[in-house]
Amino acid sequence: MTDWRDKKLAGSKKIAVCIYGQHRLGDHLLPFLRDAYDFSDLGYDTEFFCSIKEYLEFNEWTRPDTTVNEDYRMSNDEIEEQLNKYFHIKDINFISKDTDELLTHSHTAMTLGMADAILLKNKYESEYNLVYDLVFYQRTDSMFNDINIPRHVIKWFDQATLCEVATLQCSNNPKFWIADHLDHRKFMSDNTKPPYTGIQDLFMVSNSLAADAFAYEIMNALSYTPKHLKYTEQIQYPVVDRKNPHFTIIDTLHNIRCGLIKLSSVLNWNRELEYYHYNFTVVRDNFDLDKDPYDLSTFQAHHNQHAAFWLANGDTEWFLQCVESDNQ
Repeated sequence: MTDWRDKKLAGSKKIAVCIYGQHRLGDHLLPFLRDAYDFSDLGYDTEFFCSIKEYLEFNEWTRPDTTVNEDYRMSNDEIEEQLNKYFHIKDINFISKDTDELLTHSHTAMTLGMADAILLKNKYESEYNLVYDLVFYQRTDSMFNDINIPRHVIKWFDQATLCEVATLQCSNNPKFWIADHLDHRKFMSDNTKPPYTGIQDLFMVSNSLAADAFAYEIMNALSYTPKHLKYTEQIQYPVVDRKNPHFTIIDTLHNIRCGLIKLSSVLNWNRELEYYHYNFTVVRDNFDLDKDPYDLSTFQAHHNQHAAFWLANGDTEWFLQCVESDNQ
């Protein structure tokens, strides 16, 4: 009889990717992301759930010129058609500016988009009686330096056992979340509030159980239907009162008692990746979008431009903590 600790995690062989944010970049990253999340040769099907803003907005952290030309934005139908060209989309929702302004009393618009996409996934699972093995979280404006990073996660997951996951997260928690900039010593099983250590939100993965718990915690003060988000005054337990998504995510994961695993630990299980360097960056609409995203020099150019803006206009120490992956 097989010991429960040796039980493999892989089950349905189905992967969900939750895409969320403002559709600012056209199809610049879409072919790259399509190929990055194609695991068919590994025996996994990938399906997409999208929560897209119905508006374009820029602030001082986005780019120096915050002027918005609404003619630049594609219509909802055009966006959906473009996304369907590259992804196997199972459901999509568009969030209006008015909805975001009403709902972001204690959340960020970004984490609201995350929760919205997760709830679309949850609805689909319920309708078709399935559970996705893993859920990847993909911002519309982020990319990574190596297209194979998601594949490395899948390869780890395909051989991972319950015992290994318990070891990596220092607990037997059935909910696990994979990301960077996590300090396990600050998330022990007592009920003390952890220090506000930010989480890297440019590449995150979890199991479906953790995803659902995250979404419901974010939405616990709100009423929700698949195609509409409605504000309610019945706010009893607001999740956070922070506007920084790095803090919102870590607060929420702590509130749902979710096990945390460093991405570097997942990638380094394969000794061939012992010195593997990975990194992520935000891509803005005023970057050179004619560059080939498959070319490493494009990632470096986008990363350098994003870094230059932050170092010139933001908090240098905070930026260095956010953009450098914890994989040394």
